[in-house]
Amino acid sequence: MNGWASRMAALPAFAWAARPSAQSYAGRMIRVTDYGVGHGSLWFSDGSAWRLVGPTEVYNTTTDFVGTYAGATLVAQAMFPAGLLRVGDVLALVIRTLKSGTADAFARNIRFGGTGDIGVDSSVFSLGYGSTNTHTAENPRLKIVSATSIRVTTIGSTTSFSGGTSAVGATDTTIPDIAANNSYLSITFNKNAGSAGETLTTKELTIIHHPGP
Repeated sequence: MNGWASRMAALPAFAWAARPSAQSYAGRMIRVTDYGVGHGSLWFSDGSAWRLVGPTEVYNTTTDFVGTYAGATLVAQAMFPAGLLRVGDVLALVIRTLKSGTADAFARNIRFGGTGDIGVDSSVFSLGYGSTNTHTAENPRLKIVSATSIRVTTIGSTTSFSGGTSAVGATDTTIPDIAANNSYLSITFNKNAGSAGETLTTKELTIIHHPGP
């Protein structure tokens, strides 16, 4: 066990749902075991609320997702328990894809809502991968602007990887109250034109939670 892991392990550890009140742990840190890739995540009590300590990776692929994606297919999903996200927090995504041919067109959609159902939760940001887009690289960022709304603050760039067409909402997207509901961030792909047998491979897909002020 390295030094950082040892220090993490020495902290009081709780599942998010079993964490102590922030009031009872004022000025102290805990490790939340069921939120964050690897050793969990660190949280500090300011006496009134628990605050995430530093950017934390909450989702990371371990294998490629490969498929023809006929119709919307869920390729990644992260769940945020009620009360975990705060106004001002940012969710930063890294998405890298590889397409097997030049005939197909694919679409990628990011949804956020309170059910985890890709047919129900609101679409936050969609992106079309045209027939010439054999490689794509994206770094979209989503900001919690209020307890009931989320905003795309940047879509990143795909131009150096054969382009891409974007459709970003002009207004904030309404979401269920993050304090009262579990929230789900879902990423889907679907094939919308092209030849049979060609595939879209997700080479990298990570989600990093950046704490707000």
